[in-house]
Amino acid sequence: MVEEHVSTTRTAQVRAQLRSEVLWGKLAPGERLRVSALANRLGVSSTVVREALTNLAEQGLVESTPRLGFTAMALSGDRFDDLTATRVDIERLVLEKAIRNGDVKWEAASIAAHHELAALSMMDEDNPGQLSDAWRIAHGNFHRTLASGCGSETLLAIRERLWNASEVYRILAFTNPSEETQQKNAKQHEDILEAALSRDVALALERTTAHTGTSMRALLEQARVFDKR
Repeated sequence: MVEEHVSTTRTAQVRAQLRSEVLWGKLAPGERLRVSALANRLGVSSTVVREALTNLAEQGLVESTPRLGFTAMALSGDRFDDLTATRVDIERLVLEKAIRNGDVKWEAASIAAHHELAALSMMDEDNPGQLSDAWRIAHGNFHRTLASGCGSETLLAIRERLWNASEVYRILAFTNPSEETQQKNAKQHEDILEAALSRDVALALERTTAHTGTSMRALLEQARVFDKR
């Protein structure tokens, strides 16, 4: 039992490390992830690395191909557009259900999650131009909390996978954003929450569509992310 717990903990640690490296580009998009090399670098067994990569593949951050192994998620404009279109459909469906089904505890949790997010700076004070990891986590928690009122574990699992797959794009989109962009993003969160708590389904869906779809695409084009791939 002790060995099993240690193994599980080690896998979780390696998964967190590799997830961070994929998100922040230390493992480049499309890079082949050789299990043995990663195991040597991280000082763990190949089994632990393989389990961690399999989990990241389930999250959409790593791609697994029979006989070829694992690669970090590749980036492209077409892939982003397909991912975003799917995300918009799922986010709209989940949010509509949450607005219709969410109770007072959901309202309170959503307000608290937004309060935490709004209190944080989007940018990392120690690394100018880089998205703050604390803000990134609070941002995910805010949207996750809003979605939680939908009442469907299946939909929430699908939504979570799509969110994870979009995280690399999100970090690239918000590299060195202008003050105006940061303020606009904060206002979008405030507006989405306001519409959701007012139970205004049409307005909430309109606002979440703009937030999820066009905003990030414009930022990625401005940063010429897809020109570099």
